[in-house]
Amino acid sequence: MKRQAAWSAERSTRSYVATVACADAEGNPLPPSYEPQVGSIAIERTGAHTAAATDGDGCTWTFAVHGNTALLDPPAQRCGPLTLHHWALAGDGGHAFEVRSGERAGCRVLLTIGERTRP
Repeated sequence: MKRQAAWSAERSTRSYVATVACADAEGNPLPPSYEPQVGSIAIERTGAHTAAATDGDGCTWTFAVHGNTALLDPPAQRCGPLTLHHWALAGDGGHAFEVRSGERAGCRVLLTIGERTRP
């Protein structure tokens, strides 16, 4: 039986900000920018040790699940301009914490810690 859960991130969570690092045309690093991460994901179990998460942009990401932790699997997945290399989610039933890294439009995107709650 498949179970699904919705998790959301609110703008008021100050620690839920991604760092975006880009370079100029010569490859010199530019000052980083910071993007609040908001929106919901719907997580659905797809097997005994697998799950899929669909975000607000309609992207579906697949995970390997071990206990209360889900890891992006396979580790390089692309949807639109975003490629994720790492995404780890760990939860306790009411809160979920995550770490993500990837690339978008030639820039590195890193979320060092994010918190989601069930609505």
